[in-house]
Amino acid sequence: MLTRQHLAFTNFQYPLSAPELDTSKLYAWRVTAKNNLLPIGNSEVWSFRVRKVQPDTVLGVSTGYFNKLQREEDAAFTICTGVLRFEYTNDLNSPTVNLRLFDISSAGRKQILLDSASQRVRMGQNFVQVDLRETSGMVKKHIYLLEVENARREKGYLKFEYRE
Repeated sequence: MLTRQHLAFTNFQYPLSAPELDTSKLYAWRVTAKNNLLPIGNSEVWSFRVRKVQPDTVLGVSTGYFNKLQREEDAAFTICTGVLRFEYTNDLNSPTVNLRLFDISSAGRKQILLDSASQRVRMGQNFVQVDLRETSGMVKKHIYLLEVENARREKGYLKFEYRE
């Protein structure tokens, strides 16, 4: 068990001198708030596992910038030249996210059906590529909205202009 007291910051780096974390074990932590050394409250208990090092989620060799999804529909914009690239952080450790694509160039939202409405993801940071070149309904110079929804129904958005 590792315990630290009187921390002056809101983060704590696991010490190199401590035993190595094991990928087969479940670890837990919580914070106890104190006032003049008297406990006044505890956080809920959080748990985590350390995962084995795995290959990146980037498929194939490609160039291009990976845009970070935003919680608001109008917060992120990019230009897509066939392959849409975005960064998704999976903090739920669910194996997939749902993708929806909408053409928002005219009044209303016309949904564009993707070849796959779900995308496999890993825990942590994911770099996802969606090839739109063969997707029916894509129109050059139209504006689209990508919606990514996790298992908790939280959504991330990326708006883009499609070019060939």
